[in-house]
Amino acid sequence: MSMSPERVVHLSQKIVRAITQSKEAELLASEKVVLQQIRNVLSEQLEREEKVDQAVHQRIRAFRPHLSPANAEWQTLYAKFHADEAKKIK
Repeated sequence: MSMSPERVVHLSQKIVRAITQSKEAELLASEKVVLQQIRNVLSEQLEREEKVDQAVHQRIRAFRPHLSPANAEWQTLYAKFHADEAKKIK
């Protein structure tokens, strides 16, 4: 899943806002530090997910080169291969 840097910043800001407005949680570092950490985590996770997605697409093309993503078999393979690749990339 691709996400623009602006979207990552926006989501990070929403998360920090939700934390600061919550009565059940508080920031233990400055808002700026927390924002940067959230951005880093989101960006790293999105990069991992992109690598998994690319690996899954390559495996499907190697296994069944003529399948279309609209095909039910492709979707089944995608789910299976995604689980396998996600374990590898952790």
